[in-house]
Amino acid sequence: MSKTALAILVSDIHLSDKPPIFRSSEPDWFEAMKRPLDQLQYFANKFDCPIVCGGDVFDKWNSSPELINFAIDNLPMMYSVAGQHDLPHHRYSAIERSAYWTLCKTGNIINLNENEPIEIKNGLMLHGFGWNVDLAPMLSGDLCFHLAVVHRYIWAGAATSYSDAPETNHVNHLSKKLKGFQAALFGDNHKGFMTTTKDGLTIFNHGGFMRRTRDQINYKPKVGILFSDGTIERKELNCSEDKTLVVENDTSTRTEIDFENFVVELEKLGSDSLDFRKSILSYCENQNIEKEVHSLIMELMS
Repeated sequence: MSKTALAILVSDIHLSDKPPIFRSSEPDWFEAMKRPLDQLQYFANKFDCPIVCGGDVFDKWNSSPELINFAIDNLPMMYSVAGQHDLPHHRYSAIERSAYWTLCKTGNIINLNENEPIEIKNGLMLHGFGWNVDLAPMLSGDLCFHLAVVHRYIWAGAATSYSDAPETNHVNHLSKKLKGFQAALFGDNHKGFMTTTKDGLTIFNHGGFMRRTRDQINYKPKVGILFSDGTIERKELNCSEDKTLVVENDTSTRTEIDFENFVVELEKLGSDSLDFRKSILSYCENQNIEKEVHSLIMELMS
């Protein structure tokens, strides 16, 4: 029996005005963000299906007009929930003040919420559970394919979590709250994974859309293709043009600061700003912090 592509699944795009430190060597950050967005549109065109996003389209709710204009021109049309980064002070009640909402008004984004499921192409029914929204089972017995779109931290094991991650956020616990759904897209946890529960629910935690931190040097972002039989195929994005600060196998310099030691050094300071700058310089030199990171810190203090 043939299967139909229902949606392209993505999350945690984190559009930002400036590159994270890890990507600060990009000659044009906006062009660097455009590359994966173009690939996202390519998959939507290839499989002839809509894009569904699990939240955090923007890295900051109050993004600049320049970044909003970039998103209007380059973000493919998508159905999405709002993540905490999309919301002023993480409050859904203030969503209309956000850059995310501007994209809703332009039509780039169709916002999903728990009270109004949306049926789209090929009988796909989208149920939105954005940031801080309680999950609820799907009670309808109709013939639609029901997809839960969730922005909430979820984990499946040590490799996909942080130490002491809440047991209530484990995949086995959250899946019980999604009874009746055929599949669920999760956003928030940047460590991507996919699993199928005992009762047949396919859970796809997308992970980060773009590599943004040093520990993602070997991370390969993937989008998901949801099919009518409930399966999800992952398609890898091409990151070959990414420019990063980290050089593999080069341990002579560091791009991350040990903040525990950093705070200890700061505690030795008085109130003199010159002493503060000297201490920062000394710390970066002693800890062999990479020059680009060092320069960025000094620029922020200027």
